[in-house]
Amino acid sequence: MVAIVGISLTVIISLPLLMTPFIIYEADQRYMEAFGVDPKDIIPANESNFFTKTPFSMPDYFFGVNTRNYRVKENIVYYEGTKGVDKGITLHFDVYMPTTYKKDLPGNHSVLIRIHGGGWTSGDKGSLNNAQLNKHFASQLVIDTII
Repeated sequence: MVAIVGISLTVIISLPLLMTPFIIYEADQRYMEAFGVDPKDIIPANESNFFTKTPFSMPDYFFGVNTRNYRVKENIVYYEGTKGVDKGITLHFDVYMPTTYKKDLPGNHSVLIRIHGGGWTSGDKGSLNNAQLNKHFASQLVIDTII
């Protein structure tokens, strides 16, 4: 009986991992149905090194994404409540940037804004909000080496 419960729990806990390839395949198929093109075909060749080679990586998921050099400015105030229910509330953001300015970045100097969940009522912008991804994206903008 204990073995059956153990095997059942193992299968149930493993389902998301086992389903990942099928979910990725289905997402690609639905994208192609909606837009008529394979998402991999719309990435210009000169920008392909800024994208991951696989849509999902177990080591990256568990251990974080490999990053190179980046800069970060933390706790920049963007709002200070002065009256009403906002009085005393101060909101901050962090900026993750490449270490050097490059003119030939993809996206025509686009900006990626990541906002944590929590409905503006709970949580924070810290490490539990996957700051590793911010570091990864900022470090991708450094074109000193090929990925």
